[in-house]
Amino acid sequence: MFDLEQALSKWRKAHRRMASIEDGDMAELESHLRDEVERLVKAGRTEEEAFAEAVQTNAGRGCREGALAGPPGTGARLPRGVSRLGVPP
Repeated sequence: MFDLEQALSKWRKAHRRMASIEDGDMAELESHLRDEVERLVKAGRTEEEAFAEAVQTNAGRGCREGALAGPPGTGARLPRGVSRLGVPP
């Protein structure tokens, strides 16, 4: 069974390893992510579906490849151990 709090904890831990994300920014990203998950659940998604979708939208911007790694086509990559969903694989 999917545990949203555990998924968010993994997401936070993965992002804390990145020196470029400060605590205040992390709190804001998590707040937006939680809001988007809540909105998607109200729209009929399961928590797992909502979390996966939220990290791919602007709510999860800090955990998307495009936001962390730079513009497409630059050859930039996600930090090691961070999946496209923002949590360790």
